[in-house]
Amino acid sequence: MNMLCAIRFATIFFLLVAPIMADTELRTLFNPPTSGLQPGSTGDASGLSVTAQGGTTARTNADRAADTFNVMDYGAKCDALTDDATAINSAAAAFRTAINAGKSGTLRIPRQCRINSAINLTNITSPIYSAFIDVTGGSILCAATGAVCLDATGSDHLNWIHPHVKGDQTNRPRVGIQISRRSNAIDCAEQRFDYPKTTGYFTFAAFYEVGCETVSFTAEHFENRDTGNSFAYVADGPNYWNVHSAFTSITLGQNYGASFIGNEHFMPTYVGSGSQSAVWLNGTMKHRFNNAYVLTLGSPYGVTIFDNGAFPHTELLADFHVEGTVMTDAFLIAGSTSISLYGFSFIDHTSGGTNSYFKLAPGVSSVTATDAVFRISKPASLVVKLFDDATKWTVAGKITVPATAYYPTPVPGFTGTLCLGSVCTPTVTIPSALTVSSVSNPGGVGSLSFTATGSFRAIKPSCTVTAPPSGGQQAGCIVNTVDLQSYGSISAGGSGYTVNDAITYGGLNCSVYPMIKVAAVDGAGSVTAFTSNNTAQNGGTQPRCNSPAAYPIATTGGTGSGLSMTAAWRVTAANITFTAGAGYTTSPTFTFSSGEAGTVAASATGNLSASFTANAGGGQLLLDSTGSKIGVSGVAGSPMMSLGAMIDNSGVRQSLGGAYTVPANTSLVRFIQADTVASSTVTLPVALADGQPIQFVNYAGSITALTFSPTVNGWTNGSTLAANTGLRVRWDSISNAWYREQ
Repeated sequence: MNMLCAIRFATIFFLLVAPIMADTELRTLFNPPTSGLQPGSTGDASGLSVTAQGGTTARTNADRAADTFNVMDYGAKCDALTDDATAINSAAAAFRTAINAGKSGTLRIPRQCRINSAINLTNITSPIYSAFIDVTGGSILCAATGAVCLDATGSDHLNWIHPHVKGDQTNRPRVGIQISRRSNAIDCAEQRFDYPKTTGYFTFAAFYEVGCETVSFTAEHFENRDTGNSFAYVADGPNYWNVHSAFTSITLGQNYGASFIGNEHFMPTYVGSGSQSAVWLNGTMKHRFNNAYVLTLGSPYGVTIFDNGAFPHTELLADFHVEGTVMTDAFLIAGSTSISLYGFSFIDHTSGGTNSYFKLAPGVSSVTATDAVFRISKPASLVVKLFDDATKWTVAGKITVPATAYYPTPVPGFTGTLCLGSVCTPTVTIPSALTVSSVSNPGGVGSLSFTATGSFRAIKPSCTVTAPPSGGQQAGCIVNTVDLQSYGSISAGGSGYTVNDAITYGGLNCSVYPMIKVAAVDGAGSVTAFTSNNTAQNGGTQPRCNSPAAYPIATTGGTGSGLSMTAAWRVTAANITFTAGAGYTTSPTFTFSSGEAGTVAASATGNLSASFTANAGGGQLLLDSTGSKIGVSGVAGSPMMSLGAMIDNSGVRQSLGGAYTVPANTSLVRFIQADTVASSTVTLPVALADGQPIQFVNYAGSITALTFSPTVNGWTNGSTLAANTGLRVRWDSISNAWYREQ
């Protein structure tokens, strides 16, 4: 009876419980593992067979672990506090053994692991792309002072997935990730980096590559916050920096001159904080930087293109956008005295520099760019040049610069296709010199923009203009007439007037006279109210007159007599005559005096313009938007020259004040001040060609005490130059002095 109950209980238990138990649990319950392990115990489970969920074949744990080398299986804590270097190196050694034996596998770093010494990833050879280093979801916090965090010298065909190395600020490593040849043979080729990232502090480089060929990078982010002599990314084909490894011998010669071919960078970001450029390139061949962004926070240069003669750059695609907080030049060309670039292509939509796109380092005397392409969508500033010193460049290929903005002449010796915007000329040769026959009013006023109209009573205002910098020609300003702003009020009503009398303001010189209509009178016919009458009498045209010499303003017309009025006037652009002046680099301000105390003065801004003529066969000349700078391709060494007020024996007009400097190459100075000048010092140019004359004409107010500096022989300083007179002086280069001729 008891046996029967037991059998029945077991049968019921199996029928009720078995369907809801996992298959592996049943195997454990009814087929205990051969290792002798019981549920909840520990020990060697390598022989335990497990079927993956949804799988059909059971595999032992040992077989499953052979695919992935998880650093936590080798003792790594990965808590961001414990030094996991020993455990990770143990996993890396097992990974190396498997890969070099022809197997496939993955070195897995799933969490944030701290290391206080370098990780040995050297000499891993995977000819079939079967080796993966997977840091997805994890990272390496590297506090290995002066060391290489991840050293992959002599390894090839590695697939790097989300590698992320953080350089510790206190215990700064030298390099974040290093891939390099061991010898002159190609022993670190064909690696792939998907979303690699290095951040933090590295005393040399966040990522350091030496001679590895056909390496591809997708969206790398290499950032170095070290402010010393450091880089974000170094690609050193010929081994200029003489690479070292703590784990393997390196027989690679310094500056060995072998090929460094075929690296591809897609949408990379490089951020450097050190005194060196963020990116440093040497000996590249068929390297492609596609849509790259460079930010330099401590260097005046974003990218260094280095060539010391070991292996010249060939077919380098530099699609870089470069910015920097203290950057002056996007690229620094450094290395040998003479540098050659073959098939070089540069693309940028704009630059964050303040000087040029390409600057030559001290000691570099010439650069030859053959089959080159330089394409710029727009300059960041009108003063940013393509080449810092264009005379040291020889370029054959294609240059594309904006058509809508000023840009300096590219290269004196350029031959090839020149594109201004979308308009390209296929065969262009820019000569080495430019002959300019005349330039009129560079930086002169072309029009006025009024910012306020102002109100003037009784007295027509005077007008003054701010002077140009560096002794240019000051613009002139005269208020010819003023517009009627309001008809004012009745000063004296007179007598004998009747309603609807038409009255005209008298004593004025007007193109259109102000008129009013009598609206009301008292018993004696004295006017007590009025309305304007311009619409009826002259089509509503605004009266424009010289303001009256005195108040009240007499009137004419009507049936009575004795009516006098006040009025208010204003100045507009139509009232002004101005002379253009020259040499302005910013728009000058026109100001107007108040006619009476308490009234508001008008103000206006001058809009600059310029005109020029040039020898059509002499070269290319471009003016900037203000007309004060001219781009000249010549042998003087700079593609941009500031020509000051005028050139080639032009004349200037000047309202003389207490001091004035005559611009160079000016042969005629006309003083146009309206009032007498008590004293003034005029500074003359020196060291001119022999016989250079200057004619002075004083159109209006006399100069009571005129002094020349340097002294003019034949003129006593402090003498008077009367109105409507003049004198001519001439330079003598033998005695280095000025002499009066008449």
